[in-house]
Amino acid sequence: ITPPAESAAEPSTTSTPPATPGAPSETAAPAASETAK
Repeated sequence: ITPPAESAAEPSTTSTPPATPGAPSETAAPAASETAK
């Protein structure tokens, strides 16, 4: 369950931060995923 979730979240999160500059929650989520890696 974890592998597919991360894979699907990676591409989405990559374009999410720049697309949403006013979304601290979304920016923190991808950052945590990258840090976990």
